[in-house]
Amino acid sequence: MAHRLVLLGTPHLLPAQSAVPAFDLVITNGHIVDGTGSPWYSGDLGIRDGKIAAIGNLTAASRKRTIDAGGKVSLPVS
Repeated sequence: MAHRLVLLGTPHLLPAQSAVPAFDLVITNGHIVDGTGSPWYSGDLGIRDGKIAAIGNLTAASRKRTIDAGGKVSLPVS
């Protein structure tokens, strides 16, 4: 299932961290609302090839680019 991502608020860009990234983009420090009816939770979203590849603590993951959501809502949608 393909997902789109709606990020509410203005993200802060941070520099890339690794030469061989696991993700194209990691959105950090988001309040993730997953659509299941569960309360939001803090976490990161890993994006690879335009799709959400991972959700969770991606602090150690290599990436080309980082967006710091700064506690704003990160809403993966399909």
